[in-house]
Amino acid sequence: MKFTSFLIPIAVVAIGGAWIANQFRKHSDLQNEIARLQRRIKVTTPASLSPPAIRNHRTALEKDPVDWQQVALELGRNKGGPGIFKTTRRIEEQLRALSADELKTALKVIDEGSLDPRAKLGLTYRLLRLLLDVDPGYLITHRSSNPEVAAAWEKWQNDAMINWTRKEPAKAVAWFDAQPADAFSPERKKEFQLGIFNSLFVVDFEKAKDRLSRHPQKERGAFVTNFSAFGASWTGTDVADQNLTSKYAEIARLSETNSKRLLTYPILALPEQDCPLGIGAIQDNLKGWHTMKRGKLPLDSFTDYLVKIDASSDEVDMCIDAILEGPYLDLTEQPERKPDELRAWLKVEVGKTLRSK
Repeated sequence: MKFTSFLIPIAVVAIGGAWIANQFRKHSDLQNEIARLQRRIKVTTPASLSPPAIRNHRTALEKDPVDWQQVALELGRNKGGPGIFKTTRRIEEQLRALSADELKTALKVIDEGSLDPRAKLGLTYRLLRLLLDVDPGYLITHRSSNPEVAAAWEKWQNDAMINWTRKEPAKAVAWFDAQPADAFSPERKKEFQLGIFNSLFVVDFEKAKDRLSRHPQKERGAFVTNFSAFGASWTGTDVADQNLTSKYAEIARLSETNSKRLLTYPILALPEQDCPLGIGAIQDNLKGWHTMKRGKLPLDSFTDYLVKIDASSDEVDMCIDAILEGPYLDLTEQPERKPDELRAWLKVEVGKTLRSK
């Protein structure tokens, strides 16, 4: 009985070991067969069925001479594989890296080349946009006689004059002043004048004031109330200038016939669509009045404006009269007063701040 019990576990172990060994042999045979099949597939598969490697495409700008028709084609692609996307990005980077001289040469080649009109206009537009930042004066002093690209040159004229005046105010102003009276259409001349003033206001204020004084007084107000011009090209540094308000007041005072309207212009709650960006920048610099919450004018903002423009006694009265002509002043925390009482109270409150400065 004991002997038989001893033999049973030995038999189980022997049988189990044999089964495991058999499984190992099957697994090894299977692995060998897989390896053999893989080698066979690799040898017999045609090259045409192998997955293509992604190539690093050269752009048309890397060819000599440059194929500008192909450049236009590559820039116009908006679909394709990874290689095409990489090419489009790289060619845009290469265009941005071109120097001013290289851009001018490219413009000349494109202008005189035999590209199809659409490609020629598109490339000229793009290259002029790049040149606008590095040499804006070139866009003003050089023009193409090719009607196929005239629209591109015309598009950037106003921006070029603004940028040129910012970069080289003396040269830009001297060039403009030297042009004959009939050099521009009336509309173009007005746009150039507004652009020059807009740039000089922040880069050479005394020059801006001097130029404005040469215009008839009835025309001066347009330089700071033109919605599309005044402040439109100012940078973040420009609008952060705390002297913007006092400079504006000097300009307003030069326009005697409109001085009342101009001097009170920034303190009125103007609808955004009627407010030039330059006026908006002045309002943003007032204490407690922010663009995103602009509505009725807080009293602190009103007195801050009067301080910044160094208002005379007459100007204080003028601004108080203007602010009380409509629902412009925020008086929600004040008791209701009759018009005369409100005017007298406001003058006292404003006077306290002005005397402390």
